[in-house]
Amino acid sequence: MSGTTLTVYASVPSQATDVLDAEKLALSQAGSTVGKFRVVLKPLTADSIKQVADNARAADENKTTIAYLGEVVPGLSEQSVPITNELGILEVSPTDNALELTSASPVVPNSQNVFYPSKGTYGYTFGRVVPSDRIEAEDLVGEMRSLGVTKLYVANDGSDYGLALAHAVQADAGASLTATPGPPSAANVTNSGADGVFYGGSSPSAAATFFDAVAAASPKLKLFGPSALDGAAFAGDLAASAQPNVYVSAPGFLPADLPAAGLAFEKTFASTYGHSPAPQAIFGFAAMKAVLDALHDAGTAANDRTTVANDFFTLNVQQSAIGPFKMRENGDNNLTAIVFSRVRGGKLVPFKS
Repeated sequence: MSGTTLTVYASVPSQATDVLDAEKLALSQAGSTVGKFRVVLKPLTADSIKQVADNARAADENKTTIAYLGEVVPGLSEQSVPITNELGILEVSPTDNALELTSASPVVPNSQNVFYPSKGTYGYTFGRVVPSDRIEAEDLVGEMRSLGVTKLYVANDGSDYGLALAHAVQADAGASLTATPGPPSAANVTNSGADGVFYGGSSPSAAATFFDAVAAASPKLKLFGPSALDGAAFAGDLAASAQPNVYVSAPGFLPADLPAAGLAFEKTFASTYGHSPAPQAIFGFAAMKAVLDALHDAGTAANDRTTVANDFFTLNVQQSAIGPFKMRENGDNNLTAIVFSRVRGGKLVPFKS
């Protein structure tokens, strides 16, 4: 690429404005420049699968595009990564921790070739600043055991995200926790004799409907959902009878666990925008900062997509709003921050990290 203007696209759903504002804040703090280059953030709305694909194509079509801040909803990056990979554009997601994007899963065949059609030319081009679903699955099983679950029913919505995460949870359950896979059916749950249920899926309404039915049939069962359900829509859809037994995991921090830079981010965000940031916002801030770090490391080659992508996958960040982290060549990192929330009064309330 020639010229000194670098464009970073941000694909953000309309309900995640705090994530976008955090990305803007990170760029503003850098003065919107890296060396001799001016960095421009171009936000695009991502409220549907079509919009996500269109956003990725818009990034491909812009010759000044150097990076794409990708999808917020877990699993949705499947729609954009194959497009940005075609031209070797670095895509960094704040919160999409779907494991099939960065590693093989037996229930999502050939994923690493499907999602990376130009892997032979550019290698992997997707990364994230949250722990992978593999970490979330391990922590989910650990929390189930600590709550006394002995027999687990594992359901999913049939999506790649749901299949891969449900498979990981079932595999992690191991011999000490009996896991029975099956469709999201309250009758099947009851017949299985399970005392805990996991649902791998991203639709808040579908998950709420399933959990409501299970709670009506078996009021004492503990119900577990993943980070894709970590939002007001899911909590608000749940019937009052189901709410007390619902546990939701997601990448994040309790206030006491935030590093100093994370506390500083929250304070600056609040003073800039007039309200405290949503929990996901800190990852938007970290994603933009990581892209800027990669551009800085690239130096005079910050307008070369391959150089910037390679520098991103070798980042070893000592201080950040989400703590120190090191990127890996497959797009994962060594972060392990997972928070569990319970539903109280129709809202998700974090209680354990």
